[in-house]
Amino acid sequence: NIQKNNCKYGCYFSGTLPNEITTKSFTKLLFKKLNLSHVIAMKNRINNKVKNIALCCGSGFSVFRTEINNLDQFDAILTGDIKWHDWRLVDQCKWALIDIGHDVEKNFCFLIKEKIEQNFKNISIKIVEPYLDFYFKTK
Repeated sequence: NIQKNNCKYGCYFSGTLPNEITTKSFTKLLFKKLNLSHVIAMKNRINNKVKNIALCCGSGFSVFRTEINNLDQFDAILTGDIKWHDWRLVDQCKWALIDIGHDVEKNFCFLIKEKIEQNFKNISIKIVEPYLDFYFKTK
């Protein structure tokens, strides 16, 4: 079950997993099922149990920051591009913060493509992966 939650600076989605799993297992599942390039989780919460989750795509922690005192019903908060000070801010909270980056957004492209093509038979959508050459990876 997925629910949209409105708050002062935007919205986030929340849902419940069918079974409780550890944060470590959940991050591995996210990495694999969503075909992500990386997942970053709080090391001190890696063995916490996760069942109730909240998600705000992109760099969405600003949405959660305004709601930080109202998030205790969640076991894990998912968003991307989390800043150092936000990691430190949630250190006092009981839930696990998980950074899924911006890669997750590519999954929504396929869903949107499908919906458009189903509802507008004369439109065909081509998804193009952007070429990003500004990353440098050390080996």
